[in-house]
Amino acid sequence: MKSFLAESYDGDKDRRYGMLFLGALLGFVGAVAFGGIIYAIIGADNFKNYIVPALPGVAILLVVLGWMSIRRARKQRREQLKNAALSRDELVKARSKLRNSMNLSRQAEVNMPDIDLKY
Repeated sequence: MKSFLAESYDGDKDRRYGMLFLGALLGFVGAVAFGGIIYAIIGADNFKNYIVPALPGVAILLVVLGWMSIRRARKQRREQLKNAALSRDELVKARSKLRNSMNLSRQAEVNMPDIDLKY
């Protein structure tokens, strides 16, 4: 039997979306729990007077922070893909080219022209 995390998202799909889903789900549950704790601490009257008017500002702040983190992740992913790692075959070929280019320093043999001409 597979674990909850293994079954929570299909393995054939892009795993970044799975992490996004789980993060959003945990964020929603955490926000509801945090709101309930604040509501229990300060009471119903103060909650309506102070917290509810501040919610649009907090939402805008969270959207801006999320957008900045998405842009930063995209930039890092783009920079990571510029220089992809070489495969084993490519590494072997590059090393052999380097070795062969280092051996070019020896002098090539010069063939003497044939001066014994017979007609």
